[in-house]
Amino acid sequence: ELARLQRSEIHGQRLRFAAKGGSERETYVTKRTATMIKNYILANDIKDFLFPGNHEGHIAYNTLHNRMQKPFYAAGMTDFHIHALRHSYVADLERRGATTEEIFVLIGHKNLKTTIHYQHRIKSSEYKRELLKKYHKWR
Repeated sequence: ELARLQRSEIHGQRLRFAAKGGSERETYVTKRTATMIKNYILANDIKDFLFPGNHEGHIAYNTLHNRMQKPFYAAGMTDFHIHALRHSYVADLERRGATTEEIFVLIGHKNLKTTIHYQHRIKSSEYKRELLKKYHKWR
């Protein structure tokens, strides 16, 4: 979705774009992020795709992944996947006290079961980390 994001799909803090399966997804970004996007568009004279490239006019997914991966690798995070950013967003919302229904709306899933699946995966990972801290010296 990010690779195909177009300037015309950005409306201040609201993004409305084509999602997988041909459906439409709507999501919101913070004021700070909206300002950063606006500045990026102006600085790069973006007319159509936010990330232009040779793949049907937009950047190829693999190219975008590789570019985004570099700063994560530099920070020592060698197991980077773009989709993990959605999982991180869900985890952050949970830590801030959002309910499952609120997360469902904010993440833009079509099915509540998908949101619940995300939450279970996150809780499972956090539980494993807590057990590791409890029974092994954390180094």
